[in-house]
Amino acid sequence: MGARLEKTVIARENAEYSSLRFLEKGLTPETARILEAIFNLKPIIRASNVARITGKPLDYVKKKIYSLRARGLRVMGVVDYYRLGLIRYIAFTRYSSDDTYRYRDLMSFYVEVLSPITGAFYGIYMPLTFMSVYDYVVHELRPFYYFPAEITVYPKPDFDHYYNFASRKPVVDFTYLYSRFNTMVDEIILPSHSIAKHIDLLDLLILREIESNALTTFKDIALRIKALTGRDVRVSKISRHYSNHILKQNLVKGTTLHLPPSNGCSILVMLMTRGDSEVNYALANAFSETFLHRVSFVSASSRRSLHILSIPTDVLHGLVEFIRKINAWFDGIEVYVAGKQSIKYWGVPYHLFDREKRWWSLDKFT
Repeated sequence: MGARLEKTVIARENAEYSSLRFLEKGLTPETARILEAIFNLKPIIRASNVARITGKPLDYVKKKIYSLRARGLRVMGVVDYYRLGLIRYIAFTRYSSDDTYRYRDLMSFYVEVLSPITGAFYGIYMPLTFMSVYDYVVHELRPFYYFPAEITVYPKPDFDHYYNFASRKPVVDFTYLYSRFNTMVDEIILPSHSIAKHIDLLDLLILREIESNALTTFKDIALRIKALTGRDVRVSKISRHYSNHILKQNLVKGTTLHLPPSNGCSILVMLMTRGDSEVNYALANAFSETFLHRVSFVSASSRRSLHILSIPTDVLHGLVEFIRKINAWFDGIEVYVAGKQSIKYWGVPYHLFDREKRWWSLDKFT
């Protein structure tokens, strides 16, 4: 994969540990308000905008944001892949080796499943203009099933209902979670999708850095691009592309908080739900408010969605009861237990972008 290997696993073990320590030891009500303000902004996050939302002095906000970065808490940008001309396919298969998959450069994520049967979930990027060949790409995995996921939902925790500031620990309130799901089912509207008119390689390189760190700066991005490609790109040029291409075309939707497993005694659960797209999307949004949520992939064109959750073992019974309560809303719910150490994510596949055609290319696979 070349340079793309550098960003193979978004959450390295030391970053997982630092983020977990921050959530369990360093999160205060004041910091939570800063994070909530950040969730309402698009990256790159500016301290002045956070100060305006919170009403706090600028120097105070700058120190808080510096503390977030220094202590390892991961605030990441949410990229709109559909607007980039990409759609993500989710496949479940007994074929469980990402190293030998011929279309590995198209992979979005990979998770090995231990139960109820051994296998793996694959996420695969597919350029929208190459949809006629997606069968070849997916069928090489010999999948049990697969579906397109046009919508991705990331965590935006509700600190007031799912965090105990006295004990400084995330909490799980399944009764409240069920009430939120019920409310959202009646109100949810699927987001609309369209493709951006103008993107180039520099846009993708900027997005790559924003997706990894929403608290980055233009100067940091310039240094990272030079380290990655050897190209010297002026900070002013990066700033112009960010404003004129990325923001104006809504290539980033917002920010998310990277959430590691809640403690050492947790399991990674893959919840596959089959039902109306609006109901699947409502469940994804309800989960996203909790500290259990890692990511959800929702299909707008089929009846399947996948929700990845990190579940402390002491709340497993509550999860079982929650699933029983929501079961009537769905045609089926399947629960898979995954290996936490096997999960891998890949970001924007910028290396497959043709600079001359200004569009995605699959030439390397032909």
